[in-house]
Amino acid sequence: MRERSIPPQRTDRRGEAIRLTADPRGRRLLLVPAGAPPGAGEAFMRGWRSAEETVLRPRDGEALLRAAASWADPFARSLGVEEPRLTLILSRRVWGTCNARLGLVALHEDLSRMPDGAAREVLLHELCHLREPAHTPAFWRLLTDMMPDWAEWEGVLRCLGARLRAAGS
Repeated sequence: MRERSIPPQRTDRRGEAIRLTADPRGRRLLLVPAGAPPGAGEAFMRGWRSAEETVLRPRDGEALLRAAASWADPFARSLGVEEPRLTLILSRRVWGTCNARLGLVALHEDLSRMPDGAAREVLLHELCHLREPAHTPAFWRLLTDMMPDWAEWEGVLRCLGARLRAAGS
């Protein structure tokens, strides 16, 4: 496979995000959630490639919370949801989570090490869940309406997350 080619894509019916994985023979495979907009896989790969040389910042959870607070109000107003309380998490599995009942959005502290667009995408993803709880086509349309380049930022997030995991941080 050429370095710059797009890996084969498959629709992931239960997918919560676009992800790069391997098939049983070890070949790269791009899994795209059912209902994601056309071109999302290509945008993801553009983001992944653009992040390959990104220098990660030092971890600063308090700066992330301040930035996220400034983004949350306009996002919440546009979505017609209550502005959530924000908190930080350290998780092996997720970049963010929300609890509509508690009005809480938790963001992974390592998002502070990445470009702001990656953290904005995670925050907006979680806020969209306050309107559309599941990863349905309606959810992906809402996210795309709010942030047309979300898939590219998802690629940045996944690439840098893989680097952080590989470095053990």
